[in-house]
Amino acid sequence: MAYPLYQIGDYAFLTLAGHPTGLSEELEQVVRKGVDGTALVRTGRRGKPFQLTSRVDMPNKAQARFLFDRYQLLQGADPVEVIVNDINFNYLNCLFAVIDVEPVDIFEMPNATPGLNTPGGTLVGIVEARWTLLAVPIPT
Repeated sequence: MAYPLYQIGDYAFLTLAGHPTGLSEELEQVVRKGVDGTALVRTGRRGKPFQLTSRVDMPNKAQARFLFDRYQLLQGADPVEVIVNDINFNYLNCLFAVIDVEPVDIFEMPNATPGLNTPGGTLVGIVEARWTLLAVPIPT
């Protein structure tokens, strides 16, 4: 069975919930006392932090925990590509910096069907993580 592709950098997932956002123009309101109306000044295109929640299987709980520890190496590293449901979001002309990654849950469960990293019918480790990402322009 082919799974849809969910990926942050080199890490693939069974699911990746949430919606990546790219760069958008930021506006600043300019108002003056005693003057009617509001002016808007463009201050530049920037990303806003957003969150995605990942879930993936590993052969056991210890390996699931080790995988989460490796996720944390992306914090402060070079920006990466994000793919959600087979859509590579670099079409937005940006990559994504990992601001934070925190564990939601790391546990063992019986697996009746094959997963991304495990055969079916075994006890598997599951790691769920919440990622905080920020779109940054692709360097030119």
